[in-house]
Amino acid sequence: CIGGVRGFERLRGFLGRHMPEAASPPVRSVGCIYTVTPDEHFIIDTLPGMPQVLVVSPCSGHGFKFAPAIGEIAADLVTKGATGHDISLFSMARFAAAPAIASSGIVEFKQEF
Repeated sequence: CIGGVRGFERLRGFLGRHMPEAASPPVRSVGCIYTVTPDEHFIIDTLPGMPQVLVVSPCSGHGFKFAPAIGEIAADLVTKGATGHDISLFSMARFAAAPAIASSGIVEFKQEF
């Protein structure tokens, strides 16, 4: 996501100055959704009132780098009921005392060219 049409045009301007052959109109574009929690940390916790349901939200591209560790933690929690990793930072309880957030935490860009 590069900031809508204005961002795309800025990118094309940069390419036109530095790599003119890459500044042609796009053949195709797709939208993306970037999810993030209000504090920008992951969620790894059981669903309140349903301890048999594990919620794992590594949050879009940021979480991709941590996929092996998050996978190991999720596997531990599902198979053993606990993990040796400190996951206290990722508890959903941290949102209980947080003030309401005006934004949904989702940034979306979709533009067809």
